[in-house]
Order: sequence, then structure tokens, then C-alpha cells
Amino acid sequence: ALEAIDGRAADAARAAMARLGPGASPRERLRTAIVGSLPTDARTREQALLFFSFYVAGITDRSLGSADALASPRWTVPWTASVLREGSLRAGVDPDREALLLMMEYAGLSLALLAGQVEESDAIGAVDAHLDRIFRPRRP
Repeated sequence: ALEAIDGRAADAARAAMARLGPGASPRERLRTAIVGSLPTDARTREQALLFFSFYVAGITDRSLGSADALASPRWTVPWTASVLREGSLRAGVDPDREALLLMMEYAGLSLALLAGQVEESDAIGAVDAHLDRIFRPRRP
């Protein structure tokens, strides 16, 4: 179940990035993938609640989830790092570290949105602020 939920979210992110077109910058692609995956409507809230429920159940009782199912979200960190490497990063930025931080930030923001602890605009603002720290500003 966890793999199916993860797959649906990944498919939605890929579709949103495809709508950006071939000229999209790495920053635009990452923002679209992250923001588009945040639980901000009924469909994405339901997916996130199911995902986190199965994920936590699999962590607390290993008989409920396979190692593959618990590893399914791990593809996001290497993918994010690879997209970061395609961009114009600020000096001293470590793509691997920032990829991990972005994905942990995504998880935290998702849970905070589900719990009503943060507004959608604040979550998106946090993602934008993080991306602004990573990427050099685009030249006009």
C-alpha cells in the first residue's frame, strides 16, 4: 500500500513538472515537485494521511511492512541532489546535504499542514526561502 501511495504522488509530481516544459530551471522543477506534493487539498491530504499512517505502522511493527516499502521514499533524496547539481548553486552549497534537508523539510511541513499547525502559504514560503538559499538568483 505504501508503495502505491508513493507511486501516485511521484506520478503527480512528474506530471506537474512535465507541464513546466523543457525550459524549466532546476529550481522550478524542484519547487513544483515539492509544493505540488504538499497536502493542500482533499486528495493530497488523504494521500498524505494514508502514507504517514502506513509508514509509521511499518516502522513500529516491522511485520506490517517490507523493507522495500519503508525504503520507497528514499529515492527522493538522490533525485533531489541530482536536480540540484543541474542548477546554479550558491557558493558552498552541498547538494547532498541540501537534498536531505529539503526532503526532511517536506516531511515536516506535510505533517504540520495535516495537523493544522501551519498555513499553506507559510509552508510554501518556507520552501521558497530554502530554495532561495540554495540557488543563485536568475539573471534577467
